[in-house]
Amino acid sequence: MNPTDHENDNRLVMELQQTWEKLEGTYTVSPATLDVWESLVQEQRRHLKRRLWREVILFWVVAVPLIVGFILLASGLSTWFWILQGLFVIAGIPLLIVELRGYPDKGETQYD
Repeated sequence: MNPTDHENDNRLVMELQQTWEKLEGTYTVSPATLDVWESLVQEQRRHLKRRLWREVILFWVVAVPLIVGFILLASGLSTWFWILQGLFVIAGIPLLIVELRGYPDKGETQYD
């Protein structure tokens, strides 16, 4: 680094420290109580657990018809295979719509 770069860095650091001290003097910082953080963690765990179970159920709803379809196709029952595949598609489209509507795009997580 050139001495001028070093001087600029020192000047910027000093300005940032002064601005930070001004902000700390203007706004009081009150950290949340432990109860708030505990409830936040519990709510987040509950949300993740629900999401995990939803994804596991969705996985099995997709996996079982595929396995059954391959077994039927391998055993030579192609008519039953196509009938079941049609039923699974008919049943899967509303499930997919419900699943997609269940995850709204919230953006960043906000803490109150």
